[in-house]
Amino acid sequence: MLQTARPSRYVWHQGQMVACRVDDRRRGASRPAILVVIPYYNAEAWIAPCLEALGRSDIAHDILIIDDGSDVVVNPGSPADNLVICRFEQNAGLITALNFAASFALEQGYAFFVRQDADDLSRPARLRRQWEAMEAEQADLVVSGVHAVDEVGETIWSGAIQVDPAGLRRLLASRNPVVHSTWFMRTSLFRTIGCYDERFKGAEDFELLQRIFRQGSVAIVPEELVDYLVRSGSILSGSRGPAAQTVRVLARHFDPASPQAYVGIARAAAAVLASRHLKTMVRRFIEKHRR
Repeated sequence: MLQTARPSRYVWHQGQMVACRVDDRRRGASRPAILVVIPYYNAEAWIAPCLEALGRSDIAHDILIIDDGSDVVVNPGSPADNLVICRFEQNAGLITALNFAASFALEQGYAFFVRQDADDLSRPARLRRQWEAMEAEQADLVVSGVHAVDEVGETIWSGAIQVDPAGLRRLLASRNPVVHSTWFMRTSLFRTIGCYDERFKGAEDFELLQRIFRQGSVAIVPEELVDYLVRSGSILSGSRGPAAQTVRVLARHFDPASPQAYVGIARAAAAVLASRHLKTMVRRFIEKHRR
């Protein structure tokens, strides 16, 4: 078991190297097939329940926590022998953390890369249900439904995915229909289609999902397998996503043969314009009442 306080890895971020301290708590030489990846930033209130929920899974897995320069060093609570914590010495952002995790998973030989937010809870059957679906359908990515809640546990929305993969692909022409925390994917996919694209900050999962649908195969476990927390002040608490970046993703992957692609990019562009118009109205209202 390796436990070190010295920088043992580095990541490249905005033209400079950022040191990463690795605390490897795994035991034994063998590795399970599944690596659950948890980007972490100032989520100390949620990380222990997140890990406790994963601990109720009945399928072997390791966990990688990427602490993206939090103000308080991540404390996972109870000890675990399937855990690796990598702490960046400064905040490098979600995309850098995810791409670090992709490289780690490839280097360490994990067959499956599972996305999980530090404030979300995987249900006990999640890993097994998604693994079984992946093996049965020989898919590259498996997604599921979610149960979204606010910070006091009240339901915001809840439901299974109601479409098949073909229907999901049609929805992809206008918006991101999948919650990132439900992804269960083959690690080898990073080698064939690349990692998360830094140019699409805030919509990096949507852009990667576009590439997966074009070059891989997707399967769906319809039921809710993740309890998904929408915190006040988060992107999803006020909208369905970063509208401007959504337009850029749709433009990059625009299919001129698809009528839905025209509708999708028009709707996304309208959302950007509406958002700017609303901000202008609010600013003018404030300025008027300051006089």
